[in-house]
Amino acid sequence: MALQPIEFAYSCSVFSIVISGDTNGPTYSWSAPLRVQGIVSQILGSKIMFRLSVLIISLFTCMALRPILPLSAAEAKYEFTTDWVTSHGTLWLEHLEHLKGKPNIHALEIGSFEGRSAIWFLENILIHPTSTITCVDIFVEKSYEDKFDRNIEVSPFSKKVRKIKASSQKILRELEWNSYNFVYIDGSHVAKDVLLDAVLSWDLLKAGGIIIFDDYQWRVKDHKPWARPQIAIDAFLQVFEPYIELRHKEYQVVVRKKEKVTLEEKLGTVERSLNKAERFFRTWLSLDVDRTKYEY
Repeated sequence: MALQPIEFAYSCSVFSIVISGDTNGPTYSWSAPLRVQGIVSQILGSKIMFRLSVLIISLFTCMALRPILPLSAAEAKYEFTTDWVTSHGTLWLEHLEHLKGKPNIHALEIGSFEGRSAIWFLENILIHPTSTITCVDIFVEKSYEDKFDRNIEVSPFSKKVRKIKASSQKILRELEWNSYNFVYIDGSHVAKDVLLDAVLSWDLLKAGGIIIFDDYQWRVKDHKPWARPQIAIDAFLQVFEPYIELRHKEYQVVVRKKEKVTLEEKLGTVERSLNKAERFFRTWLSLDVDRTKYEY
């Protein structure tokens, strides 16, 4: 990639400096009153200060050149239009690090877009050669699928990726039970679809496995609650309360599937539900209303 010469300047009441740079390295010029020039010339006369000034100038030049250079050879080969992944990396490592580098770790991703999250999981968690990821997406636009295909192809992980182009609500019924160590749900944002993805994924997930929901706090103006993931995730958390450990609940929600559920835990959930119902009816009975209207 050819680099265009760049230039930036700084000035104040005492002096001004102009630093420019291209592939041949940094150059600089400065101006100041004669008295200031004399003082600076004396300071820069020492070898130490001269080297320090060169270092500072080079640093500024590198900072200026940085935005037009690729971050790494690995990043340069991918085609990503957005980054909805990097901000979640710390959270994912916190809850998935116990799987990192282990053999035969298998992930299920519902909603893959351009493949950025799948590649992150492959680079950071699914490191062992026997680990894999299954990516399910309808790829509503061909451009998304083309970028996904290309990104996976140029990555070193293409043999570890199983791509399924289909509706999640259809294909999840056909996958093998107890076969995945973690599931990432980031497909349709419609509440009905999110709830179905979660419920259908449950039996596919191994005991002790992790489910990560994206977009719990996602908001779009004028969207009804049924058009957002939140009520679906809340419903899943309530229905599956005895069977899960809630580990995180902010923009993303992380739950762990318990290995065993005691009878006390199941009864405790039932009891809490009955207590809620009792409080509701006590409140209703205390209201000053004509209850004959509600008799059957």
